[in-house]
Amino acid sequence: MLIQPLGRRVDTVNSARTLLLGVAVVLGGMLAIIGAILLNSPALGLGASVLLGCGNGLLMVGGLLELQRAAGPDELGLLTGFFYTFAYAGFLAPTVIALVAQWVSSLWIMGAVVLLCLLSLAVVAVNSRKHLPRALERIDSGAALAAPENA
Repeated sequence: MLIQPLGRRVDTVNSARTLLLGVAVVLGGMLAIIGAILLNSPALGLGASVLLGCGNGLLMVGGLLELQRAAGPDELGLLTGFFYTFAYAGFLAPTVIALVAQWVSSLWIMGAVVLLCLLSLAVVAVNSRKHLPRALERIDSGAALAAPENA
């Protein structure tokens, strides 16, 4: 919750960086979890939990901001409901991981999650500018090009 105002400040009219930052923080948290398992370090595990919590907050804010940009005014409420449904369904992931851990090593599971984070980071990076307002981008880039000439 404390990280969410930062997520709002990072996300601007011409940059949707909150999702990128959120996935990167989650990736860092997952790598820290793997380190905690390998080193048998509760302190590192606690730090990883903080990173994962921050990543969750950033992804919630970034996801809602992206939804606001993509949705039309008549579908915003419905899509926000779907967003929260899927977001909170994600809280079942530890239960699924615990079930799978009966047959698969925790390190393999965490490694798979790291790969999913890397894939997500790539997908978000490629599509992060998709729903930004085009007119504002042109105005901003035109002003940025004109500024050096006026200086």
